[in-house]
Amino acid sequence: MASIIELTNKQGQTPLHVASFRAAIDIVQLLKNAGADHTATEKNSRRLSKDTAEVMAANMGRDDTANYLKSLNVTLNTVSMAAKLKKKVAA
Repeated sequence: MASIIELTNKQGQTPLHVASFRAAIDIVQLLKNAGADHTATEKNSRRLSKDTAEVMAANMGRDDTANYLKSLNVTLNTVSMAAKLKKKVAA
């Protein structure tokens, strides 16, 4: 069973998606700290676009929120690259 924080509305958006363009950055940070997946895309089969919360925030002019979510992606990518490098060195 999915966590309530990852449930979606009729548009296929999680609470983090909606908060990214409707709420203050503090709410977005609370949702993230509670375990919301900032890399999740919309789950709406009727739409071609499958936006992340970062893209939605940027599209709605919520630059502070978009930059915060982008920084999380940069951190995630950095950790992933470090793990790959560590594997290569160990081999």
